[in-house]
Amino acid sequence: MAKNLNDVVVINQDTSKAEIDNLLNQGKTLLLTANKGAMVEASLAKGYSDYFAANIEVASEGLYQGVCSCGEPNNIKLYFWRN
Repeated sequence: MAKNLNDVVVINQDTSKAEIDNLLNQGKTLLLTANKGAMVEASLAKGYSDYFAANIEVASEGLYQGVCSCGEPNNIKLYFWRN
């Protein structure tokens, strides 16, 4: 399915990889926060996350986009979806 901004599921840091895979398989568009490191930058450059086997796009970027489970602030929000 295509990215659907009318049916976005917000993912928190406690959501398991299996739960994320299940939602993506259901055709959901996911929104999650992360730290923009080398892996995120590489995925954004090709528009695809190998880890999630899904398309990836920036939703917003800047300080305090969310909080990591480690307590540190995240600096990017990302959309993920599968075709």
